[in-house]
Amino acid sequence: MITLNQRPVANAHVLTVAGKIDARTMGDFEDGIRALIDGGHFNVVIDFAEVPFISSAGLGILMSVIEEIRDAGGDLVLACVVPEVYRIFDLLEFTTLFQFFPTVDEAIAAFAGQGA
Repeated sequence: MITLNQRPVANAHVLTVAGKIDARTMGDFEDGIRALIDGGHFNVVIDFAEVPFISSAGLGILMSVIEEIRDAGGDLVLACVVPEVYRIFDLLEFTTLFQFFPTVDEAIAAFAGQGA
């Protein structure tokens, strides 16, 4: 089970995720991101502080939305990724596709001067 909470901030929306992202929870994870996109919010920070694991299914969701978000002039950035999860991103060379920030505040700052 995962929990998702989203909140608007200055120039972005933060999606906080808690729990493992795997084949059982990927639908909820995708629904959370899709709700932001469908709401016209294309500057997205995903807070991974409480995500101990992400499977290839979860990575696939990120890949399925990133192009759509960037084509709309926005971006999806990741914050507070724990070392174990970062290793998964790095192993699959996803670290070249996404920006990673040590804190949510630093990730939000990446959108300074842009609309949410």
